[in-house]
Amino acid sequence: LFGGVDNGRHSNGLHTCDLSRQPRTWMRHAPSAAAAVPPARRLHTAVLCGGRMYVLGGSCHAPDEPQEGAVFSDHWSLDLASMAWREEEPPRAGGERRPSFAHSAVVSEQGAMGGASPVIAVFGGMDVQQGDAGLPAWILPAGGIAMPVHSGRLLLYSPGGKAWSLPRTGGASPLPRFRHSATLCARGTADEAMLLWGGWRYPVGFQATPLE
Repeated sequence: LFGGVDNGRHSNGLHTCDLSRQPRTWMRHAPSAAAAVPPARRLHTAVLCGGRMYVLGGSCHAPDEPQEGAVFSDHWSLDLASMAWREEEPPRAGGERRPSFAHSAVVSEQGAMGGASPVIAVFGGMDVQQGDAGLPAWILPAGGIAMPVHSGRLLLYSPGGKAWSLPRTGGASPLPRFRHSATLCARGTADEAMLLWGGWRYPVGFQATPLE
């Protein structure tokens, strides 16, 4: 379990629970002083693939915190054997690196589009781009004003190849959305699919509307 809000403050805390032991208790893992770790955040995704936990994006929209106003475009993985973090290739769409939060992610162990290697599928969320769209602005960690835009983009990441791709999809596409849920159905079969549910979007200005 990584990040979130702990006692009213954004956290980059890492906790584990050994389900094989009784009683089941949570343990906090403190990184060494020299170790690189992801900054505190919420509204990120975390998925398990090949013995590693992959953490993507997120935000820190709280005053009086070191990362105040940050929206992250980074990508980290945690080796669950050594409990060591490693920064991975950040998500890119057509070569462009764009911060994102409130997206969804699932893992397909059998790959996608006929591939045999595992992939991580990331959909939607709030992307951040430069510009003046009349929307509230956030500050990127590297500096500069940025604008949030809800996304309907699908990205695939290959942990083996350490590469991102923008797949071509068929049929009717889901509406752009954020704060939705996604799950993998019929795992490991020919009918395996990523199922999206609900979420929010901003059709006019910055007034959030739920999707039903």
